[in-house]
Amino acid sequence: MPQWRPLLTGLHTHRLEDNMIRKIMRGVLVCGLISAAYAQQAKARLEIRMATLAPQDSAWYRVMEKMGQDWKDISGGSVKLSILPGGVVGDEPDCVRRLR
Repeated sequence: MPQWRPLLTGLHTHRLEDNMIRKIMRGVLVCGLISAAYAQQAKARLEIRMATLAPQDSAWYRVMEKMGQDWKDISGGSVKLSILPGGVVGDEPDCVRRLR
């Protein structure tokens, strides 16, 4: 076997590593672009639905309404909190079951 053979093998391995690094960088770039697109879409509008057993005329409901208004003001209107009061969705186990 010629003496230059290990030298060529080292060059070949280096090229494979370069190709692998390029592929990884392309993948990272594509993931970054996709993430940016989703972030822009998510930035446009977010609705949070909150179910509660508290009646609509209770102090707890008013606090939740205030929290929703604060979120809307802070986000510039891109976050909306929808409150489902008085157990209209069901009791706590029903809500948890629906979330799963």
